[in-house]
Parts: sequence; structure tokens; C-alpha cells
Amino acid sequence: MKTLPLLFTLAVLSAFVGRAYSQQAAAATGAGENTLVATDQLRLGKLLEKSKGKLVIPAGKYEFGGTLDIDLTKFDGLSLKADGPVTITMKAAGPAIRITGSLVGRADPDQIKEHTWLERMPLIDGIGIIGDHPEADGIELVQTMQSIISRVHIRKTRHGIILSKRNRNVVISNVHLYHNSGIGLYLNEVDLHQINVGNSHISYNTQGGIVVRGGNVRNLHITGCDIEANMPSDPTPTESGNLFIDCRESGSVAEVAITGNTIQHFAHYHPQKQAPGGANIRIAGRGDFQPNMITITGNVMSDTHTHVHLQQASDVTVIGNTYFTTEPTDVLVENCQRIIIANSVMNPREAKGTGQVVLKNSSNCSVMGLICHNLLAGRAAISLENCRDTRISECVISGSRNGIQLDGCQNCSVTDCTVSDLPPEGLGVTGELEENSIRDITASHLQVDPIVDSLEGEMRKQWRWLRENKDGWKLTDSALQVLIEPGNMWGKDNDAKNVLIHPIPPAWQHSVDISVQLEQHPQKRWEQTNLVWYYSDSLMVKIGLELEHGETNIVMGREEGDRTRTIAIVPYPANTVQLRLEVEGLELRGFYREPGEQDWNAVGTATLPADSATPAPQVSLQCYMGEAGSDRWASFSQFKMCPIAR
Repeated sequence: MKTLPLLFTLAVLSAFVGRAYSQQAAAATGAGENTLVATDQLRLGKLLEKSKGKLVIPAGKYEFGGTLDIDLTKFDGLSLKADGPVTITMKAAGPAIRITGSLVGRADPDQIKEHTWLERMPLIDGIGIIGDHPEADGIELVQTMQSIISRVHIRKTRHGIILSKRNRNVVISNVHLYHNSGIGLYLNEVDLHQINVGNSHISYNTQGGIVVRGGNVRNLHITGCDIEANMPSDPTPTESGNLFIDCRESGSVAEVAITGNTIQHFAHYHPQKQAPGGANIRIAGRGDFQPNMITITGNVMSDTHTHVHLQQASDVTVIGNTYFTTEPTDVLVENCQRIIIANSVMNPREAKGTGQVVLKNSSNCSVMGLICHNLLAGRAAISLENCRDTRISECVISGSRNGIQLDGCQNCSVTDCTVSDLPPEGLGVTGELEENSIRDITASHLQVDPIVDSLEGEMRKQWRWLRENKDGWKLTDSALQVLIEPGNMWGKDNDAKNVLIHPIPPAWQHSVDISVQLEQHPQKRWEQTNLVWYYSDSLMVKIGLELEHGETNIVMGREEGDRTRTIAIVPYPANTVQLRLEVEGLELRGFYREPGEQDWNAVGTATLPADSATPAPQVSLQCYMGEAGSDRWASFSQFKMCPIAR
């Protein structure tokens, strides 16, 4: 009995020898590859029958000119596995592999027919499928029980995996559905209860990542997946999304868990906004049926037109998610009932003028415990329009035009929220507040008065020294003086003494104007005094006076990871200068002027890091590369920092 696997493997290998020789012969006689008929699906079908449904495909490349149709009623179970790398090129319309069973009832054991139990758990494992026809698909499951698709790679097809008619207890795991023209995982008008989708990459599928269209679907669980860029990669408008439950025309979908995924792209990271209308998660119902009993939790979502869009849905919990770089809406709820949006962080991060939470024409909803920062897409961070019997509570909002807005609402309440960094005209709660309850709202306004420090005789307590040498600085009646000592901040040494830093108010960090006057008399090459946009000793942008090529210059440079780059060198023969850094978004601009002049002279620009892990920026005053015992001092005065008006 132990010799049977070896004999069967030899039979499989010999079955493909003829095809290999026929390809070589065609090449030798000048015939092109296109003259060959792709018939490997027929050969594999025969071998599958000989193996009684238990086929191990030898490693290699195969070409299908039609569908490998597998009828489960012919076998007592199915196992289709790869013995090493197996790549199937589908050169015709339709699925490369279609598995059809006899399931007609529910998953109730008493309703499963005996032969259907023999078909249970058909397995596809370890194969790759590449499309070479505009209507080629990957795998289709029809009327199967307990199917498992694992370690499968499908790309350049139309749809990756399709579930049709009726299926039960499906597991799809560890798959890569990548760069297909249609949908990655397509539940197409299917009657399906119990499906687990996990630990998979579903990306760059133009018409959607996981799409449920119509049908009768229950117990859909999607967890631990990376799902991204499943929409057009251009400005083409779309209604699709990375996850789309579409019951607008027909169907019934409920009892869904979407947990612990990263879901993102396309919208922000292009010069022209991509896929307008796309969503990370879109759930849409209709008047006579609302998708319901749905949990969306523990996901990280970014970079789409809308992160979560609920339209005519009910009984949905959206909790514990993280949202960033939306374009422009984080959560949009329309014509819904009993929706919870709670305990989540929303921050556009590097995006500007985006982000909002909007509920329209909805009732009996709860918005609770949101942390909303710099949400600027609308008049307020959180808006209710024509809603009733809805509560907003325990939210912390910063940097928005207004905190919360109510328009046309009845019997709604806003309680126990903190709103900060409002513009002068901003309100904690605004709009039509009659017939609603507003209480315990704490609101504060953005600091708009400039931070001014003459550094004459005293200095603000917010200044902090790094590597302080108390004998190396002093306050005089006209300026702060700092001894220019040996040491360096430009490159890897990072050992300069008396580096002075000041925090930038968080609300100003993407829109701020900073200036200072400094004086020095350098006599040694590279001796310098600088105004610095400072993240750390290894990441900064500087502008200052520096001795180079035997003369004093205005020098602007950037350092990242201790790697340095000079942006500009401008000759400047004087010893006193006013320097300025202006930041808007991720662009920093450097300027200088002589004391007494009105106009600033541009020096150069730098792009600031967008990585959220970058430390918060600070202002720094630095002088270094001096000589030991030189007794040469730099002077700082007239420091000013203020926000740039939006």
C-alpha cells in the first residue's frame, strides 16, 4: 500500500511529459506558443478522477483553456493540493476551477443529505492562478459544504474567488487575492451561512476587495486581514470599497463581524485624489431590509473617501477603531437606526482640511468616547442632521472649527464633552439647539496670541536646555548669550552643549511662523549659530549664520537619521541677522533679513516627515563648532512664534 502514492505521482508526471515535448516541437518548427491548445484542465480532470478526488499536483506551470469543473457527487471528498509551486494560467472566460456539490438545505445536521456529508470539506491548497483572459476568474464554489481554500494566490483575473447559489461553513484563509480587474472575494447572490475569512491579503482588486451582493448571508466573519486599494487607482468615481455589503437591490445580510484588519487606500497619497466615492467599509440596505447585527471593531482604517459608510442599516456597533487620512469623511451614517460609534481615535495626520463624523436622518444612535483631532472637512468635528433620539457623550475634540453641530434634530442630547483649540469664533456646540439637551460641555479656544520672548534679562519657563553647561550661558539686559563651544549637531556626533528647545503648541505644529534675531562673530570654519525646527538630535532643519569659504553665510540644511544635506548657502557679510521659519503642512520655508528691513529674503524649502512615529517638533536655538577657550559668544533676542491664519 505504501507504493501507491509514488506510483500515482509518477503517473501524474508522465501525463505532462507529452505536453512539454509538444511545446518544444512547436518552438523548433517555428510555430508560436499561441498555436498550442491549453488543455491542462482536461488532463488534471482525468487524473482527479483516477485519484478518486485526492490529487497532488506536481510543481510546475499549467495552462487552462477552459474550466476544471469538479463534481463533488463523483467523489467521497475532495483534496486538490500542490506539491511545490503550482501556477495555473487561465486563458479562457470563466473560473479556472469550479467546485459544485449537492448541498440544498441549511447547515442543520438533520437537513444534510448523506451524500452531501461525503462531499464535506473539499480542500484547495497551495496553488496559484493567473488570468490571461479579460473574463477569466479564479475559483468558484457552488453548493458546497465546509469548503476550505487556503494558501492560494490569485492575480490578474476578473474575480478572485466567487461563491454562488448556496454554500455553508466556508473557510478562506492565508490567501492572496491581488491585482484583479473585478472583485477579490465575491459573494454573488449566494445563500450562505457561516463563512470565516482570515489572515489574508486582499488588495488592488478594482471593483472591490470583499463584496457581498444580495443573497442570504449570515455569520460572516472577516478578521486579521490586510485589505487595501480595492478600487480604481485613478480619479474614476466609484461606489465600491475594500469591504462592501450591498443589499440595495435585493438580499438579506446580517450577523457580521469585521475585526482586527488593516483597511486602506486609495484617496490621499496621490497628486490628484483617487477613487472619489470609495469607502473602506460600505454597508447599504433598502427600505424593506436593513443589514443588521454587525460589529466593526479593532480595525485600522486610512486613505479613502469615506472610512465607514452605513446607509439604511440598523443595529451596528462601530467601536475601538483607528482612523486617519480620510478624504473627507471618517464615518457617514445615513437613514439608519440603533448605530453605536464609540471609543475610537480620528486624526487626519498628514492630510489637511479633512475628517468628520456625520449622522443624517438617523435615530436612536449613540456617539460616545471619540477622540477627534483636527477634523476640518465640515463646520464641526461631529454633525447630526435631521436626527432624533440620539446621544453624543464623553467625546474629546481638538482643532476643529466647531466641536459638535446639530441641525434639524429632535430629542438629541450632547453631554460631558471636552472641546479645545477652537478658533476665536468657534463653539463647543453649535447649530439649532432647541428641542435638544446640551450640558456639561467644556470648550476652550486656540491660543492665537503670539509667543514673544525678548530674551532680555529673563526667558520663558518653557525653554529647556539639553546638555546644559551653566557656565556657558547668561542673560543680559539686551539678549541671551551662549558660549560657542566645541561639539557638533550636524551629523553623528550630536554632542553640542547648551542646545535650547521650546515646545510648539500642538495646534500650531502644521501652521506656524517662527523668528529670532541672532548675532555672532565666527572665526573658525563651520562655527555656527542656528534657528532650528527640531525633532531630535538626528532629525531637524536648520537655518543660521556659519563661517564657510572664509566668509559668513546664511546656511540652510536638513538632517534625517544623522544624514545631512545642505539646502542653500547665501553669502551674508554682516554679523547680526533676523531668521525665520514658516511651516504649512509638510512644507518648511526659510527666510532671512537684516535688522531694520521690512521684506524677508527666501533661502530654501524642505519637506517635513509625514511618519506618525516622528516625535513632535520643537523650536531650538543652537550654536556649536567653536574653539575651546575662545570666549566667543552668540546672542539671541526678539524670539517670536505665532500661528499662520487659516
